[in-house]
Amino acid sequence: MSSLHRAQFVRSISALAAGAALATPHRARAAAPTVLNIAFAYTVPTTLIVKEKGWLEEALKPRGINVNWILSLGSNKTLEFLRSRSADFGSAAASAGLLGRANGTPVKLLYFNLRGESTGLLTLINSPLKSIADLKGKKIAATRGTEPYIFTLRALQKAGISENDVEIVPLQHPDGRAALESGRVDAWAGLDPDLSIVLVEKRARFLYRDQSLITGGALFGREEFINENPDLTQLVLLEFDRARKYIHEHPDETNALYAKASDLDPAIAKAILARGDIDHPAIERADYERIAGAGPILKSSGAVPSDVDLVRTTRDLLAPSVYAKAAAAKALPA
Repeated sequence: MSSLHRAQFVRSISALAAGAALATPHRARAAAPTVLNIAFAYTVPTTLIVKEKGWLEEALKPRGINVNWILSLGSNKTLEFLRSRSADFGSAAASAGLLGRANGTPVKLLYFNLRGESTGLLTLINSPLKSIADLKGKKIAATRGTEPYIFTLRALQKAGISENDVEIVPLQHPDGRAALESGRVDAWAGLDPDLSIVLVEKRARFLYRDQSLITGGALFGREEFINENPDLTQLVLLEFDRARKYIHEHPDETNALYAKASDLDPAIAKAILARGDIDHPAIERADYERIAGAGPILKSSGAVPSDVDLVRTTRDLLAPSVYAKAAAAKALPA
C-alpha cells in the first residue's frame, strides 16, 4: 500500500469510527441467557486455561448461566458456529473474521488472543522445492476460510503467481499435514499444532514465511450477543486477561496442560507456546490496515463480493472499545 493510499485509508477509518461513536441506538434489554456458548481450540493457550480452570463456570453459576464449550477445528468452523448462533464467542484468525463479516456474518473482533508466526507454507524436508516460485504447477493443501488459506493467496500474489498457476487442495489442517507427509500435495499451509510437530520432528521445513501477511488470532463475538450482554462480554474478556497472567506465572503447568489437551509431546507443546505472543491483546491502529490488506486478494479470488467496502467492513469488524472498557474497569494492562 503506497504512502498516499495508507494515509487515505487511515483518514477513512478515523472518519468512520468517529461517525459510529456519534449514535448508539436504544435497545430493549434482552432476557439474560441461560447458556454461554464458546467455540474453542486447544491451540489457543488463553482459551485452554480459561476452559480447564473453570473460571467462567464459577463466575456464572450464581447467575444460573452454564458454559458450553464447542470444539472448533479451524477458523472456518468457528465462523460457522457464530453465524448459526451455535456459539456466542469463538477464536479465529482476524483475516477469517474479515471474510465472514464481508459475507454477512455479524461478528465483532474483540481481543487478540494469539499473535506471532502462526502459519507459513511448508514442504517436506527433502523436497526439491527451493522457493515459492517453484510452486507453479504444484498442489498446495490449505483450509478454505482460514488464516493459512488467506496467507497462501497473499503469498502467491506477492510472488507474482496466479492462483490458477497452482492447485489448492481444500483440506482441514490435520488432513493437510497428512497429505503433505504422504506426498499427495507438494506444500501445505500449516497451522499449529501440526505445523510445529513436523518442524520439531524435522519432517518438514518452511518453504515460505512472511509475518507481515499474518493478521493474528482473535476472540470474536456475535454482534447481537455483545450488544445485548455487555456485562457478560466484559466478564469473558476479563477471564481471558486473567489467563494471560496465569500463563506467565505458571509456565510449566501451562505447558503440561497444553501437551495433555492437544495430545502432544511436551517438547512440541513448549515449541508451540514459545512461538505465540499473548501479550498484545488490544486492537491497535496497525491492525486496521493489516486486516483490510487481506481484502483485495479475497475479492480477486471471488471469496468476497466485489462491491464490498473493505474499509467500512474492517471498521465494522473491529471493536477496540469493548476490551478497552473491560481493561479500564479492572485496571488491567491493555
